[in-house]
Amino acid sequence: MIRVLPPSLANRIAAGEVVERPASVVKELVENALDAGATRVRVDLEDAGRALVRVVDDGGGIPAGELGLALAPHATSKLLTDEDLFRVRTLGFRGEALASIAAVSRLRLTSRTEGVEAARIEAVFGEPGPVRPAGAPRGTEVEVRDLFQNTPARRKFLRSEATELKAATEAVLRLALGFPEVGFELRHGARQVFEAPAAADEGGRLAALFRLGERGSFAFVEHEEPDLRVRLYAAPSSYTRASTDQQYVFLNRRHVRDRNVQHAVNEAYRRFLEPRRFPAAFCYIELDPAQVDVNVHPAKLEVRFQEPRRVHGVVMALARRALGGVPLTDLARDHESGSTEDWPPQREGTEAAREHALDLYRPAGPSPGARASGPAEGGVMQVHRSYIVHETPEGLEVVDQHALHERVLLEEIRGRLAAGSLPSQRLLVGERLEASALELEAYGRAAEVLRRLGFQVRPADDGGLEVQAVPAILGRVPPAELLREVLSRASSDEEPGEGGGGPEAVLERLTAALACRAAVKFHDPLGESEMRELLGRRGDTEGHFACAHGRPTVLAFTLEELERRFHRRGG
Repeated sequence: MIRVLPPSLANRIAAGEVVERPASVVKELVENALDAGATRVRVDLEDAGRALVRVVDDGGGIPAGELGLALAPHATSKLLTDEDLFRVRTLGFRGEALASIAAVSRLRLTSRTEGVEAARIEAVFGEPGPVRPAGAPRGTEVEVRDLFQNTPARRKFLRSEATELKAATEAVLRLALGFPEVGFELRHGARQVFEAPAAADEGGRLAALFRLGERGSFAFVEHEEPDLRVRLYAAPSSYTRASTDQQYVFLNRRHVRDRNVQHAVNEAYRRFLEPRRFPAAFCYIELDPAQVDVNVHPAKLEVRFQEPRRVHGVVMALARRALGGVPLTDLARDHESGSTEDWPPQREGTEAAREHALDLYRPAGPSPGARASGPAEGGVMQVHRSYIVHETPEGLEVVDQHALHERVLLEEIRGRLAAGSLPSQRLLVGERLEASALELEAYGRAAEVLRRLGFQVRPADDGGLEVQAVPAILGRVPPAELLREVLSRASSDEEPGEGGGGPEAVLERLTAALACRAAVKFHDPLGESEMRELLGRRGDTEGHFACAHGRPTVLAFTLEELERRFHRRGG
């Protein structure tokens, strides 16, 4: 039997598509504030948004007579005709957000337009009350309490407070990057997570939020055509990440995820970076809305370009120019081909090609839990500066030098942690880390874990961090770079459920991150003594045949197998 769903159930189903977590509420409400012309937006959270999300703005406000309509499904002031749907210039337009949020929370909406008194309406899990007079300045305040209290199945799948707060912080951060002329403040309880005063342009906002130094530390390049303008802020190739978490793409000021644009940036940087390292880049694209479909994702995070190869070509050419000063002289060719040829040529003497890359730091005395064997016997050689080929009595082994060194360090770190904490190596001069808002948030949560790992870090008066000591076992990895890496891992998402983001889980993630970051890399040249020492440290440590990521460390070939392959033995 076919039935029309009652409005309350239909709204709760719609809420499931629009409101996934507290960060979704933050994003929708702040987008509404920006569409209303706000010049300042404040976001207050309690329990990472599960208990309270409050967004206050100084925008144009909502007339008292329209407050009830604002909570109705599919009611919007941003679309008037069918054609408007294909020329969207606002952040929100579907008219689903407030109705969906109200369906799964206790919502209070207070607003005032210029020259009239403020008014307020409240809704309890989708049931709106009457509109009443209220006292408030011009603008809008939305309070969302007890999110998902009437849908316990959805609330059960929310993650830890730290992870939900990170997601909400990221939501505000993205909007702040797209609207540098607007002031933003985010608070969690009584603590200010970050504040971003209004800036003159994107460069000023980037310098304030990501603390990479003055604007001059970014390479800024731009390109403009009659219907397309691209501005790219690219961090230097020496500033790299283990993921693409600092690659942001904005289309007509809206943050989007676009693999086409990210591929263009990564391809331009490819020859400058170590494997599995990524650049930081911020790409702002202005394009005729008729040439892009923003309606392909429920949360409008993904878009579809009418001419993706054209966009790819322009972005990659700009990234190349940012890296090497290459002029934009042949954009037409890149537009047509989406070129991904090798560029620039491999440079000798880069940071990745250190003459003696393997720093096999061995503290005095054996580390608890590690059982090292003697030096490797038989012939040994390095192949393509990545693999070690080693003769054994039974045949030969091919060793992944990075995977094996990572496993050796992982077991050594685990053994020392089991006995207490890692010894520290104090720096002669503290090294400063210009930490972003997300990195400062991660440090606040992981400070005790970092201490156990051998870090000594002091918050600076102006909001940065000063590294005073690092784990001695890690050798010569640059201290600030190492701390940035582990802070990124400390704030990574955990699995749903209780305890996924507890101290022990964070410790395990950071232990693996330290081992990976400190291990010898692919293409690092090793001398014979270094190769033999690394092979000798395998010992019989349990699990040494795989690194922390599950990749094998060694492939063994018996003499009999080699003889069969060369047809010297039957079978």
